[in-house]
Amino acid sequence: MKTPRPDSRFTIHGSRFTILVTLLLAFFASGCSKSSDSGDTPAVTCTWKTAFSDDFTRSDTLVGTNYQVIITPTPYGGHGSAYVKSGTLWIVSDSVFWALIYTHTVDGSKSRVSIDCTTPASGGTPAFAVGGKFTSAGTGSQSGYFAAAMQGGLGIYKIVNGSMTTLATQTYPIEFNRTYRISLTIDGGSLTAVITNLFSGSGITLSTTDTGTILSGNQYSINGNSLGGQVTLLFDNYLIEACQ
Repeated sequence: MKTPRPDSRFTIHGSRFTILVTLLLAFFASGCSKSSDSGDTPAVTCTWKTAFSDDFTRSDTLVGTNYQVIITPTPYGGHGSAYVKSGTLWIVSDSVFWALIYTHTVDGSKSRVSIDCTTPASGGTPAFAVGGKFTSAGTGSQSGYFAAAMQGGLGIYKIVNGSMTTLATQTYPIEFNRTYRISLTIDGGSLTAVITNLFSGSGITLSTTDTGTILSGNQYSINGNSLGGQVTLLFDNYLIEACQ
């Protein structure tokens, strides 16, 4: 049964986490409110509008023409596939990096991207992410922001011409056999990532500011990788919003 979308909206110890982060780095290398300084001027607000949504409710098939699918084996080999089954997006992978890039552009200075992800009951170590404000997405020269959940925590990252830097991280347990909602809100250089365990209702909010060059692309993506065995991740309720 579909998980209803509510109105509201890493540190593990040991080498596996280090390897997972390193591999993710390697892969990426290969709503609105403004206040005036004057208290006499009312705040200017905007309204969140859906630019694209996908609940994957359709016949079992390939993921579809709205996405460019990129599956890249890690140095350890591996394989993967992306398809829709039983009204859910299935990513089955083994030692690969993958990305599903939305094939249309979304404009707007403030945007939000989110998706629900169900982790496997057991197996390898998965990571899942949402990305936004990308240019040249899926290439070695891509630039953009993304929020990633890995076993142990949540992070916000910036990629410039294929080179990635960490902007912020926070410890948070990513458990097996749970459904999480991850989102990234981008408002110029203000970035906010939220992850919520939809089973328990617990979650965290991670915020940071990009003090460098502010990225302003218009491509969006779902991303992830796996390590240590075959991993099946189930995704639902993909949503891209622009505040206008």
